[in-house]
Amino acid sequence: MAKKTRPSPVKKRQAVTKKKAPRKQEKIKRRKIELTPISRHILGSIALGSDSVSDISNALNMDRERIEAETNRLAERGVLIERGGFLSKRFDITAQGYEVLGNAILRLEVSTSSTSIKSGSSAKLMVTAKNIGNTPITDAMIKIVSPRFIKISRHGSEYFEDVDTYVLHCPLTHLNPGEVQTMEFNLHGSLPAGTVSSKYKILVHAMAGDAVSDKKELGIYIES
Repeated sequence: MAKKTRPSPVKKRQAVTKKKAPRKQEKIKRRKIELTPISRHILGSIALGSDSVSDISNALNMDRERIEAETNRLAERGVLIERGGFLSKRFDITAQGYEVLGNAILRLEVSTSSTSIKSGSSAKLMVTAKNIGNTPITDAMIKIVSPRFIKISRHGSEYFEDVDTYVLHCPLTHLNPGEVQTMEFNLHGSLPAGTVSSKYKILVHAMAGDAVSDKKELGIYIES
């Protein structure tokens, strides 16, 4: 009678491994959250600094009970996080809340009162910023970069200067979606010695946080 041979340990392990091959992992679908107009207004109010139910109610001119019910629903869906106790209930927006609220997007329009000025004279630079996004802007500014022969100024701005450029940082006020802010800057030009006339470039940036949301470029002549 022929002897029965046992499978080698290696072959046995290979068979087991083949039998228990892992199944393909299923893709996890992220649940999409839709915001009602009221919930969007509430998130916008919190983004602008109103964090308690009473503050949100006053900012939106709505019933406290309705605001409290809606904020509780948003907290249950992971859009808001509650902090404080029953008597001082306050809310912060979560990362998911900011994601569904959307992005703040600034668009610029720029112009000057004159495209040509005499050396030593001044003109006006007008900058209009509009929030075309769907969330309020809480951290934005206008950044203007010009050659050192053109100094641009406005009250409340910060200034930085090196051998080549002159930079202005001007903070924007809070802008809700669709709102516009127009600012006027003083522009003073002075030609370097020995130059009869020259055209210079001015760059205007709209900054939303650390990101450039929009930028414009314009030129101005300075004549002796």
